[in-house]
Amino acid sequence: MMDALLPTALMLLLTSGCCSGQDALPSSPLPGAVGGSVTFTTSIASTEKELDTIIWQFTTGSEAVVTVFNSTNNAATGPEYKGRIGVDTFTGSLELRELTLKDSGNYRVNLTVNGTEHTGETTLGVYENITGISITGPTEALIAGKSSANLSCQATAGTNISREWLKDGDPLSPSNRTKFSEDNSSVSIDPLQGTDSGQYQCRLTNPVSTDTASYNLTVNFGPENVVINGEAAPEVNSKLELICSAESVPPASFSWLVNGTARAANGSLVIENVSINDAGNYTCVASNNVTGL
Repeated sequence: MMDALLPTALMLLLTSGCCSGQDALPSSPLPGAVGGSVTFTTSIASTEKELDTIIWQFTTGSEAVVTVFNSTNNAATGPEYKGRIGVDTFTGSLELRELTLKDSGNYRVNLTVNGTEHTGETTLGVYENITGISITGPTEALIAGKSSANLSCQATAGTNISREWLKDGDPLSPSNRTKFSEDNSSVSIDPLQGTDSGQYQCRLTNPVSTDTASYNLTVNFGPENVVINGEAAPEVNSKLELICSAESVPPASFSWLVNGTARAANGSLVIENVSINDAGNYTCVASNNVTGL
């Protein structure tokens, strides 16, 4: 009975005209993940009576596979869909399981409800979930004004991927120093500045998954803006503390000269009891052993 039914159903699908309208399926495409499932939900309200006829056509590449149900629940299904299909005989909705990339394509349904025909057509896109995302970048010490950096973002699996770059949680924009590859898989910064230090993120997205990788970039710079804080005119016999600071990565080391003579070798210089002999010129020297400045 199923063998006799299939050719008749196929001819009906390909030659029948529009009856009550192409309203049985939403027109927007459906996304599905490899190995997952998707349901094509029709607009037919469920009733106590099963539909008279349910015909699904799946066009994947050049193949057309037809599943037919009628009031006696006879069905004919293409071999690639055996065990992967479920049909609600009251609404005509179709569940397709164990999705593969080959399931992407156009899907068409023809339903008969109390003698009235309804048709619908939509598209399914099947995608691999994104996994194994990572960012690779420079391994050597980076120095502001001298070094450049190239960050590359890749994933071990995933299809139809779009990429977005962020720095410290905010979108990273192109500039005269920051340039992206054509497919957005890498970003280069040349030359680097101290403000380029931070956490860089690459966010990969496709219609079924999203994943993010992070990379901490450190740019060595300085010392810059060396400042001495303390009392310039202390009273005799008082305690004097001069503190030296500088903007530097890594943190700067400090040394002091008093009237040209070396004194302390740290960030602060302390005189417990100031005397007139302590008057003079105090100089703080900040050094960065990575930048050599």
